[in-house]
Amino acid sequence: MKHRSLIISGTLLFVIAAYFWYRHTVSPKDIDPLLTVHTVKSEVFRDYIEKTGRMRAEKHQIIYSFATGDISDITFRYGDNIAKGTQLALINSDHNRALLSPIAGVVSHVYRDSPGPIMRGEPILEIANIDKLEMVVEVLTEEAGLLKVGMEAIISRNKHEVRGKVSSINQTAFKKISPLGVEEYRTEVILDPQNQEDFAESLNVGQNFEALCTIILVEHENVITVPLNALKKHDDLWYVDTLDAKNNVVEREVQVGLVGPDSAFIAQGLSAGERVVF
Repeated sequence: MKHRSLIISGTLLFVIAAYFWYRHTVSPKDIDPLLTVHTVKSEVFRDYIEKTGRMRAEKHQIIYSFATGDISDITFRYGDNIAKGTQLALINSDHNRALLSPIAGVVSHVYRDSPGPIMRGEPILEIANIDKLEMVVEVLTEEAGLLKVGMEAIISRNKHEVRGKVSSINQTAFKKISPLGVEEYRTEVILDPQNQEDFAESLNVGQNFEALCTIILVEHENVITVPLNALKKHDDLWYVDTLDAKNNVVEREVQVGLVGPDSAFIAQGLSAGERVVF
């Protein structure tokens, strides 16, 4: 009986020792819940500039008074669809003359909506032909130096996206105060949607409507990327913290190809399927 008890005790001790040996040498340990674990993938890397832009009709025209006199019989309102040749108002100088719309479009701005005296050259309204729209994006002058005509862009609104291209970069700058009170110099960049029909249908477009514009500086497909937060830099060398098979954190040196606003392209040092933590 005593011999049997010794066997059982010895077996229990062996099982307990084997369990702790497995836990510490074979079984992966628990990952610190405060760490973010990211599984490395081969995907698209983009470096880009992202701004809110506004839509503008490529063809738009401000209508001015052609004489000094009195304006009356104003027939337009903001947002009205106007056909070419529509009578917009009467201007009485020596006699009544009709003010006609020179283009078809939408009334995008009203400068004068009440009758009374008017001077020659005074603006009355603006008409925009929204059949063909472009995006106007304000960028900092230092950002403009990174851009080139023909660069790809993504225009997003209401969870829909369309592709576009940089068609022009204004060569003059203007001063603007940022929301933080910083004096900045900016310039306008024009984006042309590649397909006006998709642009109109997908984004529900209109004069001065806003949309998110992403101008792509660099794009590489099927490359290893990691979140920017995963990178560490010491003495001009880049490192990431990886997890081994036992969930131990191991620092590893990597070669960074490019750094974007939210991710980095890893040229060497990581493979798809590996895990990094930060």
